[in-house]
Amino acid sequence: MPVRRSRGEQRPRFRFRGAARRLHAGVPPVDLTDALSPCEAAILDQVGDAVIIVDLQLRIQRWNPAAETIYGYPADLVLGRPIAEIIPVQRYLDGAAPADVAANFEQDDQYSGEVVQRHRDGHKLIVHSSRRVIRDGAGRPIGIVSISRDVTARTEMELALQRERELLKVVITNLDEDIVACDADGVLTRFDGLTSTLAALPGERIAADDWPRVYQLYLPDGVTRMRKEDIPLYRALQGETVRNAEMVTMGERDEACTYLASGSPLIDAGGSKLGALVVMHDITERKQAEAELRQAKEAADAASRAKSEFVAMMSHEIRTPMNGVIGMTDMLLETPLSAEQRDYAGTIHNSACALLTILNDILDFSKIEAGKLTLEPDDFDPHTLVAETSDLLLARAHAQGIALRTRIAPELPRRLRGDAGRLRQVLLNLLGNAVKFTERGEVVMEAAPETGILDPGMIRFTVRDTGIGITPHALKQLFQPFTQADGSTTRKYGGTGLGLVICKRLVELMGGELGVTSVEGEGSTFWFRVPLAHAAAPALAAEPCAAPACALNTTARPRTSHPVILLAEDNPVNQKLALLQLKKLGYQAEAVDDGRAVVAAVADRAYALVLMDCLMPELDGFAATRAIRDAEARTTRARIPIIAMTANAMQGDREACLQAGMDDYLTKPVKVDALGELLDRWLDDKPIAVEKPAS
Repeated sequence: MPVRRSRGEQRPRFRFRGAARRLHAGVPPVDLTDALSPCEAAILDQVGDAVIIVDLQLRIQRWNPAAETIYGYPADLVLGRPIAEIIPVQRYLDGAAPADVAANFEQDDQYSGEVVQRHRDGHKLIVHSSRRVIRDGAGRPIGIVSISRDVTARTEMELALQRERELLKVVITNLDEDIVACDADGVLTRFDGLTSTLAALPGERIAADDWPRVYQLYLPDGVTRMRKEDIPLYRALQGETVRNAEMVTMGERDEACTYLASGSPLIDAGGSKLGALVVMHDITERKQAEAELRQAKEAADAASRAKSEFVAMMSHEIRTPMNGVIGMTDMLLETPLSAEQRDYAGTIHNSACALLTILNDILDFSKIEAGKLTLEPDDFDPHTLVAETSDLLLARAHAQGIALRTRIAPELPRRLRGDAGRLRQVLLNLLGNAVKFTERGEVVMEAAPETGILDPGMIRFTVRDTGIGITPHALKQLFQPFTQADGSTTRKYGGTGLGLVICKRLVELMGGELGVTSVEGEGSTFWFRVPLAHAAAPALAAEPCAAPACALNTTARPRTSHPVILLAEDNPVNQKLALLQLKKLGYQAEAVDDGRAVVAAVADRAYALVLMDCLMPELDGFAATRAIRDAEARTTRARIPIIAMTANAMQGDREACLQAGMDDYLTKPVKVDALGELLDRWLDDKPIAVEKPAS
């Protein structure tokens, strides 16, 4: 019986239009189930494909169990109903239209293709459908048989793979990398992007053994040709995983291109080698930039060395005449002078000392900027350090009519370990500024341990004044090199603007921090905190050790009733000054003006000590010292103390003197008191422990 549709039931969306009409024109419906033998019916029930037979009116006559499984409809629900109502064709994947399919039936009675349909529950099905017209013995059409196989999973996988291929193709096309691949026999199969820089193309099927001959491949030096074993693709073909191997190619115009190559062998699921693939990234521009940066760095290093050499030379050249100016002025001030003469000499002395302070600031700043300033920690008494620093500025403060006070917390330890010289430099700079910028009121310097749990070893130093103060704008640039709070302070008070910068860098080098608070017109408070460890208890004096196991060379000095000192100095003014200073200290001295004369004099006479300038003609002080030490090593002559007395004051100069065999170091300008302390240390009657120079 024909199936009746209700008024609202959807009509079939697909019909075999003209072809279907022609197939069943004037032919009464046939019950096709009777046309199957029991054996044929059993076979249809057992196959895994959906077998659907429709009559010429496209009504379902046969619906095997596989069709029930694939489409979700039981046979009793679909038999007799138009097939277009049950499983309408939504579209053909090969792009065919229903009219085209009908035409196919009309021409050769069959069609095969992939069709998109729907399962009973609504999910999409992709089936491979083969349809054929059934004819009776007289060749007349009596129905259509359709055999459908569910290929949804396979087709979607193929579509996904196709999408992945297209996506990969787009990615490779837009990548900034080049891809080279070869098969298991070492024949190039893929060659993307490099054809503009290499001589041969992959279409020539160049084997691996011929790669070095055909392609201009070079090692990173750009000169040495690669062997086959060096080529990243060949290494990957041998099973190696290559990471960032650098290579250079040469183009037709001898343009070198540098690549980073990474690759690995291609292995199938069964472990068989399929070939190798290498991805190459062009780093030519990066290498050129690196070369330019390297050249710029070398130029900057050369400029830095030139700057350091210039600063060292200028330091020496300025200190040499200043030694004469300050030293001779000191000597002059100790002679009988009129009040006017003493005033003139004092002005010269103060001006020279101010110039020396500026020079020292510039040298310290140069050392800090070059990263060559080092600390020399030792045990010291912070109470004494604060008191001595205050004493240095007490007279100036009283002359200005201001009070200078110190406050030291009782709990501040008496023995700490740190660089006392640099701490004194920071304190003296801060205290000097406070006195300089304070016209009335007071300046107070305080020292106390901080009680914080996090930093138990911190010591805090504070310098507070009632001076001119600093504006908020000036505070922002206070620690910038060569700046003052404003231009008028430079004209009125002087200064280079380096002092506070050096203080801040020194405090940071010691592991601390420096800060300031200020109110314009009311005063400023500078503070800094540094970690200072408690000093260990003084060790008991050790028994003298026996040579050669001891690292100290204990040598008794030659005993002379009137010790004579040899002065090596080529500058006439400094030679005259040093002889006057030695005479004032009560020593006899002889002078020579070049290094060869020093070596000859020491070989001829037993001097008590040598004061050695470092830069002299003929033979400098370093070479002269080494010659003297070599002569001592070859003979039984006692070791003579050699003291560097030089204008070289840069970082490393002291070490260079000790390395050459000198025993101590004194910088110019030389103060009489400092020279006297040094001679007292080296010219007593006790054995002297002389530190062996580093090898």
